[in-house]
Order: sequence, then structure tokens, then C-alpha cells
Amino acid sequence: MLEFAYPASTGLPYIRMVVAALEWTAWPLAIVVVAYIFREPMGAIFSKINSISFPGGRADFAQQVLPNTSLEANAADGEIGGIRPFSSIDRNLSPAQIEVRDRVRKEFSELDRGDLVEVLYATVAQERLSRHFAFAYANIYGSQIEALEVLNQRGGVMSVSDAELLFRKLQEEVSQFANVTLEKYLGYLVSFEMVEISSGIVKLTSFGKDFVVWLNALGLPKDRPL
Repeated sequence: MLEFAYPASTGLPYIRMVVAALEWTAWPLAIVVVAYIFREPMGAIFSKINSISFPGGRADFAQQVLPNTSLEANAADGEIGGIRPFSSIDRNLSPAQIEVRDRVRKEFSELDRGDLVEVLYATVAQERLSRHFAFAYANIYGSQIEALEVLNQRGGVMSVSDAELLFRKLQEEVSQFANVTLEKYLGYLVSFEMVEISSGIVKLTSFGKDFVVWLNALGLPKDRPL
């Protein structure tokens, strides 16, 4: 290919320099843009990686964070899944929150005391359960979400033997679970009171059913790591 020299006064040499610079930065810029767009799901993945080794592309994922006690015990201690208790929530409201609060106050003024107390109980219960689910979702595996959905589709009940068969298939697909027992795998869901294991039966609790509904209602991604 012939190369022609152009006088600097024409501006063409500078244009060629700009084009060359754009060609050189195209892929780095594309990577930055993609990383920004997918920053949340990528952040969830990278936050669970303990180490990466090459060649071979091996990644070791961190263990899940389990709550110390049950929902009721945490509530008694003033915590739900490590989240601040209701009594210590920051009272510095934003302008929009103040506006909504004033509307709620007006609505409450039209209720008798008995109805008002029940509304408050229900509101706190919904908020507390949502916080519980949010903390569970932060560390849950994608396969555990799928397990809850499968259990829900089967009427909320499955034998431990059937669960073992499904878990063996998962172990074949995900090497990180090769040395994990079914009991330990389900331990995360048990600790968040989403499933119960008793007398050879795995049962989906009311919390587990509501968690599946909560996921679908918010449209949260289910294809999480592992």
C-alpha cells in the first residue's frame, strides 16, 4: 500500500494521529463501558472470589455468610440478619420521606387506636422480613434459588433421597460443591428459615415461599454465582 506524505498545514497528519489513537484505545474503552454496565452482577461475583489461578482459569469462591441465630432471636436482640434494629433507624429523613411521612400521619389520624396498632405491626413485619430477605439474597447461590423454586413447584415438599439425587447432579456441574454435603449446602437456607429438614423430608417454609415471591416481585437476577 502506498503511503503519501501530507503537509502539516493540511491537518491530515493530525487527523491520522487521532484515528490511530482511537484504534489503539477502542478495546480498552469497550472493556471499561462493559464493566460499568455490568458492575453490579460482576461485583457480586468478584466479592465471592477468594483466589484466581492461571493457566486454567480456576476461581475459588468464598463461603457464604450465615446469620448467627434465627429471625426471632435476632429480633429479640434488635437485629435482623445483621441489619440495624428498628429502634435505631436513622431518623434524619429526606424531603421526599418527610412528605410521605406527613401523608401517612394524616391517614393514621383517621384510624382508631386498635386499627392503628395493627397497621403498625403489619408494616414493621413487612419491613423486617424484607430486610431478612435482602440479607439472605446478598450471599445466596444461584443454585440455591433454583432449589427453592424446584421445591416450590413440587408443592413445597421433597424427600431427602430425591434432594440427594438433584444435589449429585449439581456436584457434577459445579466442582466447588464436590466435597460439600447436602446438609451443609442446605444449611444456608435452613439458617434463614427458608427450608426445614426433618424425618427424611425437605420442606419449604412460609419464609421460603415468600422469598420466591419477593424475588419475582422485585425482578432480581437469579443467575448468581454457583
